Amino acid sequence: MRRYGPTLALVALAIALGLYLWLVDTPRQQEREAERARASRIVAAEEQDITRLDLTTTRGRLAIERRGETWRLVELLTSDFDHGTVRRVLTEETNIESI
Repeated sequence: MRRYGPTLALVALAIALGLYLWLVDTPRQQEREAERARASRIVAAEEQDITRLDLTTTRGRLAIERRGETWRLVELLTSDFDHGTVRRVLTEETNIESI
């Protein structure tokens, strides 16, 4: 047993270091990375905290609100649309076939 004493001590030290890294240092590093990611975002709020979205352009305003799990359009953008694009969308929608 005396012959393996230093080897066992080194193995125990390696296990202790591995446990420290796994249990203490890794969660700290993940926390720091998450904080850095939050700090670099343009919008600081979390997705579930947002209840209203207002979009204002040079052509008008559009607003949607979350009510429970659904989003509802509460302010509509009034603008002229490209006739060709609307016609193409309508043609595609009316020609959809079920599978």
